[in-house]
Amino acid sequence: MLDKFIIKKNKISHMKSIKVLILLLLSSAVGFSQSSSIKVNPDGTHTVIHHNGSNSVQVNPDGTHTVIHRNGSNSVQVNPDGTHTVIHHNGSNSVQVNPDGTHTVIHHNGSNSVQVNPDGTHTIIHHHETPKKE
Repeated sequence: MLDKFIIKKNKISHMKSIKVLILLLLSSAVGFSQSSSIKVNPDGTHTVIHHNGSNSVQVNPDGTHTVIHRNGSNSVQVNPDGTHTVIHHNGSNSVQVNPDGTHTVIHHNGSNSVQVNPDGTHTIIHHHETPKKE
């Protein structure tokens, strides 16, 4: 009786392993169409931004999400509290108009950007491009 229980338990464990493997394979296949950026905030926390076409989802350090939609040279960012931020892109610089009326300037340089916050602190942004499938 104990042998049957152990065999059944091993089969269940094996099936869970297969499900996890399939999930990992599917999630990595989806990742080919996306890229991501990592922000190192002035306080040392990290923000991850997942880009997919003209839309991005930013995962904030506290676990909340910010949605960004880009339309040409402008983006609208919907913040977790429902306020909106407008970002104007102009070549190697972007200007972000924050909900409180202050401005943030982002200097782009290849795979790295520096964000100058309204209080004078800096945020470093590293952009990681996912290799395209051929």
